[in-house]
Amino acid sequence: MLDLIARDETDPVIRWLMTDARKRADSSEFLDAFAHELRASGVDVARITTGVPILHPLIFSFSGLWQLGKGATERLYRSGPDFAATMSNSPILKGVGAEQEIFVPSASSVGSAKAH
Repeated sequence: MLDLIARDETDPVIRWLMTDARKRADSSEFLDAFAHELRASGVDVARITTGVPILHPLIFSFSGLWQLGKGATERLYRSGPDFAATMSNSPILKGVGAEQEIFVPSASSVGSAKAH
């Protein structure tokens, strides 16, 4: 087991994640650099997608997308009338499983969240 850990730490991508990557606060900058590190180490990646659920009354997810030759873009998914349609195509729904309840803020709960 210790040999496996030692071997992983010598991998350039793992080493980068454990050192220089931690210094990057901007998510698009991180995604660009991560893709560069993967490609530099021989991983033929052309697209990377990230998704992060957010506990917020108006925004339910952040997504980063990196594409070869285009760089990184960011999207915030907001709660609203088209929430169900958006979630039906979302990897977040597939990740949490359709059997789990997903909180959808109502107009009254959004209004009360703004008031506080």
